[in-house]
Amino acid sequence: MKTLLKIKNNSFFLLLGFLTMFLVGCQSKMSDGEIIRNMSTEKLVQACLNSPEWALIIIYNRPMDGYANMLTNNIEFQELLFSRDDAFSELLKEYEKNDPLDIGSDWTDLQKGLYAFQFNKIEYLFTSLIQKSDIDDLRQLKEQIIAKYRKKKIMTTVYSVYDLSPSVFLCLRIIKKVNSDILERNDDINHFMMSIVPRSNNMIDAMLFLDSIVELFENLEL
Repeated sequence: MKTLLKIKNNSFFLLLGFLTMFLVGCQSKMSDGEIIRNMSTEKLVQACLNSPEWALIIIYNRPMDGYANMLTNNIEFQELLFSRDDAFSELLKEYEKNDPLDIGSDWTDLQKGLYAFQFNKIEYLFTSLIQKSDIDDLRQLKEQIIAKYRKKKIMTTVYSVYDLSPSVFLCLRIIKKVNSDILERNDDINHFMMSIVPRSNNMIDAMLFLDSIVELFENLEL
């Protein structure tokens, strides 16, 4: 029986790529707060998405722990998420322009893994903006999340449960903000909200869990 660890075909190559980026980035890490504060939000989004610190998401057993550590120790992420009023709109532009199916036939496993993770980065960042976003913003985001989730499921050799989970976590954050009463709290959801990893190691059961949350999200009135 396949487990979540086994179905993450590109995880080794993704980790290798990010560790390389992390080591290089540590030598040239942006430390001048004034430079960051003077950057346009569009450029700041790119700086955050290209940060080598994303390696922490892969290294930690619970991705949310890595994400929290990343936010705590990086001024560029703090500036984008907590000081820029247009962070949501700029992230949405970036999210909209990328298609999960735009995978080159000659791409290496490393290229596929890095491209797949690009969507997850944006989804992680959105989770920090949900509470202060209005309904119109959430409607636009909802449309994009569902469309990209469906496309990811088409290309199972690239997008595993690992790649789908941040999308579903974002769905749960929006549900919790808009109408938490429809969210049945149980061990599976509690575990997922803490870790962004399905509780079951069985691939079929994990996918059924993720699909059930997306279905609930689709029916959510905004």
